[in-house]
Amino acid sequence: MRSVRFLMLWLFPFFLFPACDRSVQNENRYPEDVKLTKTYFDLLRAGKYDEVEKTVDPAVKDEDFRMEFDALVGTIPAENPLSTKTTVAEKRCQGDECICHVVVEYKYTNELLLFNVAFRHLGTQASTVGIHIRTIPASFIVANEFHLVGKGFAQYAMLAMAVLVLLVGLYALVACIRSDLGTGKWLWLPFILFGVSKLAINWTTGQFDFTLIAIQLLSANASSEQYGPWTISVSLPIGAILFLSMHIPKLGNRQSGRQ
Repeated sequence: MRSVRFLMLWLFPFFLFPACDRSVQNENRYPEDVKLTKTYFDLLRAGKYDEVEKTVDPAVKDEDFRMEFDALVGTIPAENPLSTKTTVAEKRCQGDECICHVVVEYKYTNELLLFNVAFRHLGTQASTVGIHIRTIPASFIVANEFHLVGKGFAQYAMLAMAVLVLLVGLYALVACIRSDLGTGKWLWLPFILFGVSKLAINWTTGQFDFTLIAIQLLSANASSEQYGPWTISVSLPIGAILFLSMHIPKLGNRQSGRQ
């Protein structure tokens, strides 16, 4: 039982809690592009549109560019942001050409603003090929936060089921590892680790979704897309159930015989 509790404490955060903040890693990945993105935002807030516009690649400027650019700048709030966080910093290359996408999140009182800039790197030359702004109301984010108050029976039932199948899977996994089945235990482990099919529920709305052909690690998961609702999903732990039904009675009899 000590082994089960230790494994549960070690694995539980990977399935039922969000990943840690990666803002620092993103900023260190492509520091020059991240710094430029923040500089562009500060320039736009200060009304220095021309300094940003001159960095835009001529290939992406069309007859509607000025109108779209002015409309984009108009979405920036006048107030100072409460916090800043780099949420995306990724680069894709093809030959000598690389496109780097950087998204910086600016938090305001009533909304989040996502400032997205795409840089084109060709050899030693660099230009801006995209600037986008997306705003997310704070009410939308609050509505999608994970909390237990005010949920329906379906949400509570799915959460309880997810915890239950996770515990069953962990118990079967530890029992298999500690068993004296020889090399047979290593054949059981892949079946215990994964559940089949998937029933998921949107934690915010209570809407169900079922996928017949699916596999899931330890048969349970809780995940959330960035700024979106949480999803609790459960799979059928066939391997864990079969192992426990076939081997736990034998293991129990062996323990009794030793005593």
